Amino acid sequence: MLSKFTLRDAILTAFVFLMFGIYVPYRRGIDFFDTLLLVPYTCISFLFCAPVVIDSIYADGRGGGVTLRHLVRGIAYGWFCGLIIVMAGIATVNCSLKQPQAVLPPAAVLLSGLVISLLGCGFVAGLSAWISFREDKPEDSKRKVRIGFLLLLCAVWFIPGWLPTEWQDWLALQLTSDRMARNTLLAAPVIALADILIIVRVIGRVHPGERNSLKIW
Repeated sequence: MLSKFTLRDAILTAFVFLMFGIYVPYRRGIDFFDTLLLVPYTCISFLFCAPVVIDSIYADGRGGGVTLRHLVRGIAYGWFCGLIIVMAGIATVNCSLKQPQAVLPPAAVLLSGLVISLLGCGFVAGLSAWISFREDKPEDSKRKVRIGFLLLLCAVWFIPGWLPTEWQDWLALQLTSDRMARNTLLAAPVIALADILIIVRVIGRVHPGERNSLKIW
């Protein structure tokens, strides 16, 4: 079972959906489909994945060990929430433009972003499980993960603007539809391998102070 969904969690979730699913796309308009914004946007799923994994582990008791159920639950929930936010953003942009035909981002870019989001959720789930055994309270674990996510997001959004012009041009070339699809195919096996390594590392992990029997599922 999951730990109780608190009012604070509900308010935070609603804020993220309203801010990133409606407000930001409305303000950015067609620029929302910029690859440098849209791809990191799909990774908002990490923000939803981590708390579910951590809450699930604490709710079941860390003495039982990390199970695949804990990780799969977080991955599925996080990725689905990220998908809903991106779809809401696309719908918001189209409503603001008031065009007779729907305006959509390049399919290759959108699919690449969703693949990266899904694989990234696997790594975030494993990392969240590992962090949960280094803290005594779930709030502390979730705070560490959220801070890490926000730092990563800031790095992705702001650092490219500080790079030399030649580097920015090279980065922009890598984010075109054709290059994005190719780069995703190259990166996917590497990210998948990282997922497997960290998941194998945490599965069955038991908190040192607890002695319940191990579970695999």
